[in-house]
Amino acid sequence: MQDCQKAHQGKIAVVTGASGGIGAAICAKLNAEGARVVALDRQDGPGSAGIDRRIVDIANTAALQDTVAQIAADHGRIDIWVNNAGFLERQAALDITVDDWSKSIDVNLTAAFFGAQAAARVMKDGGGGSIVNLSSYAGLKARPN
Repeated sequence: MQDCQKAHQGKIAVVTGASGGIGAAICAKLNAEGARVVALDRQDGPGSAGIDRRIVDIANTAALQDTVAQIAADHGRIDIWVNNAGFLERQAALDITVDDWSKSIDVNLTAAFFGAQAAARVMKDGGGGSIVNLSSYAGLKARPN
């Protein structure tokens, strides 16, 4: 069994939605296990030694794809891609606007797919990798609004 402290030694791991609770915890764990972590978020997050923080609006597909290309250029590869970012407009269904709906779809679906696609292209050229998709419990249990 691998030593947990070295489980991801030297791997390049990219985490979206990295400044929030779950994303920050994923970054910290991967970093502690020896990965070189690239943390993506639309805002700056908690600082940690060894974590490469990049601000990008992943809902902007072109900006996300450019960021993936820049990460590959800077680090030489991507070994792990974690789709953690998520967006939920908490309001009554009758009050949601087209813009609210579009932002939700852009972050939760479009960015997850095209970010993973761009990362997979880099991984394919580098011999492989892992893509991890997180989802919300809200997909299993209905809640008000």
